[in-house]
Amino acid sequence: MRSVIVAMLIVVLAFLQTGSVWAAERVSLDEQLRILEQGRTPERLIAGAQHRVGVFTFEDADNTGLGDAFAALSGRELLTNSKVNSIGVIFFEGGLSPSADSELSYFDKVELVSEAQDVTLAVWGIIRKTADGVQINTYLQIPASSLGRYFTWRINLPKDMGGGELTARLRPDRVNVRRQVFSAEGLGQVESAAVEIGRVRSDSRTDAQVTASLPMNEIYYLTDRRDGWVRLATQSGIDGWAPTEGHCIGECQSLLESAAFSGEILRYMADGTVPRADGNLSIEAHAVADQLKILDALNSKSRDNVAQAVNDAHAWLGEGAIPPGGAAFENLEALAELASALKEAFGVAAAGIIEGDAGGDGPDQMNDSVRQEIYDSITLTPEFVKSIADHLAQASQYDPRNSDVLGNLAVLFDYLEDPERAELASRLAARYAR
Repeated sequence: MRSVIVAMLIVVLAFLQTGSVWAAERVSLDEQLRILEQGRTPERLIAGAQHRVGVFTFEDADNTGLGDAFAALSGRELLTNSKVNSIGVIFFEGGLSPSADSELSYFDKVELVSEAQDVTLAVWGIIRKTADGVQINTYLQIPASSLGRYFTWRINLPKDMGGGELTARLRPDRVNVRRQVFSAEGLGQVESAAVEIGRVRSDSRTDAQVTASLPMNEIYYLTDRRDGWVRLATQSGIDGWAPTEGHCIGECQSLLESAAFSGEILRYMADGTVPRADGNLSIEAHAVADQLKILDALNSKSRDNVAQAVNDAHAWLGEGAIPPGGAAFENLEALAELASALKEAFGVAAAGIIEGDAGGDGPDQMNDSVRQEIYDSITLTPEFVKSIADHLAQASQYDPRNSDVLGNLAVLFDYLEDPERAELASRLAARYAR
């Protein structure tokens, strides 16, 4: 099993323009925690990677012995199949079960080390025995720094409407990607797959000779790719092929689907490709994928795309049902409606200027300063804005700690000249901000 763990200690700087580089390192979570307990900041691991993912041994309170295997396979999928340029994956091993000498829970440790290392994304999980088998919950966690950088959308109202900033961001940021019960056979498939990714072979075939198991504490390099295989070389002279496909079959494949979704979230951070969630993933994963689709539409210059964002957000707002993320979809719907109205008002204002100036440029040819001047002169009717604010205020009743909704309410109430409600919303937003 040790060689299995080593395979996932591979930290990758993949697809760099100068060539693919893989670095390998095993990281003790206990040592990271000791450094933090001493009031010191741990050395930043894989500092040269643009996107750094922390993969943590799955919590295994029932002692199935598979916490490392599940993490190993999740990490390998991220390393080899996420299609992200400059990716580093750090495998934090051990130290995650609650202990007598520490008051930190499993998640406390994940969050503490993720923050200290400033990882882009964290992947972890929980293993529990049930009457039907062994239940696996796979999670992805988006740290606050990544949430602000990649998953937050802002719009400023026109100056004639006060110029306040409205915000929407992805919620939830801790996502249970999938919950599945594994049979004894499925657990065997996981264990076998984890062993397989720790071996290198003489060629990219399953019947090729196994030449070595990846050693501990050594640098690895990716020197070549073929369908479903990567060629790995170490400084000590090991050179061989390891699988990226076909090693995880049956129930084991579902684990790769969960990891693949985390890889799509990482790719969204890298190049804006909107992720997809297949039918086997959780409702939380589907909610995250749809929110990112809506945020992508809000970034579009197309009025049709923004109008579609309103419909996509509204589709999650069924009678009596609170979707994942609390009031996140209500907030997105409200901002999409405002954005759509502002785009329409801008088009009318710009057309009026063009009509009054026969020699003037069309909206697409106007320079930025003229466009900004037109935008800042727009005002939406108080009745329309009040309808948006009232809708958000209702949503805040079932999600009272949503700082995005509260902050947006403060801006809208300010425009509506309702200072008492604006001040209350602003104060609550500050209290509950991350």
